[in-house]
This record gives sequence, C-alpha cells and structure tokens, in this order.
Amino acid sequence: MPHFKPTPNSFPQVRKNLLLKTIPVSLIAGVGGFLIGFYKADWDEIAGVYLPLILLFVIGVNLLVTYYVANKRRAIFESYVLTINEEDITREQLNTPSITIPRIEVRDIIKNLSGDIIIRGRTKLDVIHVPAQLEDMANLEVLLAEVHPIAVGFNASRIQLYRRGLSLLSIGLMAVVYLSENRLFVAISGIALMTLMGYSYHQYYRSKNVDHASKNLVWWALVAMVSIGFIVCMKVLEIK
Repeated sequence: MPHFKPTPNSFPQVRKNLLLKTIPVSLIAGVGGFLIGFYKADWDEIAGVYLPLILLFVIGVNLLVTYYVANKRRAIFESYVLTINEEDITREQLNTPSITIPRIEVRDIIKNLSGDIIIRGRTKLDVIHVPAQLEDMANLEVLLAEVHPIAVGFNASRIQLYRRGLSLLSIGLMAVVYLSENRLFVAISGIALMTLMGYSYHQYYRSKNVDHASKNLVWWALVAMVSIGFIVCMKVLEIK
C-alpha cells in the first residue's frame, strides 16, 4: 500500500507558490480599503507626504501577515500523507479533516501547469489536492493513471482565476457600498456582497482541505458582514 509524503526541505517552494497567489489580492484589498477610507475622510492635508508613507505601511503589514500565515503552514504541509490502495485514495494531514475517495467514485484527475494534481470525487467536498513536492511523483502519477486518466491542462488554473475574480468583485462591490450615494446601487451591491461573502465563508468552512485553526478564524468574517449590512441600512434609509 504506497504512501506518498512531501520531499524533505520542499516547503520553501510551497511557501513561494502560496505567497505568489495570495500577495496580489491581499495588496489590492489592503490598499483599496485604505483609499476608500481616505476618500471618505477627505484628508486633503495628508495627500502630499503622508499618503505614500501610509500606503507603504499598509503594504508592509499585508506582506508581513501573509508571510507569517504562510510559515504557519509548514507543520501542516510536512504532515501530508497520500495513501493509495486497491479500494480508495486517502489524504491525511495535521489538524485537517481526512479525505477518502473510493477509486470507483473518482470523477476526474487534473494536473495543472505547476505540477500539482487535483483528484475530484463524487461531491464538491471530495477533492484531494496533491502538491507537486511529493516524493516519487512519477510513480504516483502511474498509480493515479490506473484509477482515472490524468488530464493535463488549464482547468486548475481556471479555478484560481475564478477565485481571484471573485475576490476582485468583492472589493469592487465594497467600494460601491462605501463610496456611492445612490441608494439603489448601494442596496444591490450590499446584498450581492453579503451573499457572496456568506457563500464563500460557508464553502470555506465546509472544505476538507482547510485546517481547523483557519476555520475558526472564519467567524470573524461575521463582523465584516454586520458592518456592511449596517452601512447599507444607514444609506438606504438615509439615516444620518
């Protein structure tokens, strides 16, 4: 019964890939949030020297937080174990729900351009992410190909683009809620934003590929949703 674990000292590459995926959206969100607040406050006196300094501070904080979170994932990544037997495929990982997909329920196997592999089962929750940094990847691909043909293409990349698009859409909707004075636009954008946030957090919390500690942080998102709902009500009802 083959077991596949991460290659020793491969986490720096995983961290690099994670940072490349998260930093752009994180920076856009941080800088965008600051600019919204700056615009509403109308602080003309700090628009000269202080604005660039504050922007640098916001960018620096985002980079530090993102880097810290990426490093916290080392223990989780290094505990990764993928097991393939005659009946099913199982992924086990520290503080993360285990996933077992029967071989007969594997719907598709996709290898993206970075070498990572995604194994999809019968339901949306049955998804196993296989990092490219596992030992003996050549043998692993042979065993997976016996379960289901491996598709090599852009499917996994499209998923990433879809997620980034939703993130940018959320930022745009938030800008409309905070900046627009049109009650109809504010109401539509607010409802769309809270629906999108609620769905995203629900999917995130249900995912078997998210560790328990990260899931606990999702509840803080309720504060953001309540804040957005409060602002929408204030603007739509014209409460000063």
